[in-house]
Amino acid sequence: MAESIRQNIELLEIPHEKSQVSDHVTISLGIATTIPQKGSNQNKIIQTADKCLYKSKEKGRNQVSGYTLIDY
Repeated sequence: MAESIRQNIELLEIPHEKSQVSDHVTISLGIATTIPQKGSNQNKIIQTADKCLYKSKEKGRNQVSGYTLIDY
């Protein structure tokens, strides 16, 4: 789903005139998935998605990075 969203944004070819990275608007996404357990810490999944977002940006932007949490 995230990759489909990323591709559809790119296909819109929205001009990004002031960007030093790309002529068109693109997005980077960080996703995290899990099956919640009783007592799960919701902040952990948010922090994991945030780390994945920055991983996408470090790898060159316009990408999706994700992680599945097993026990948290």
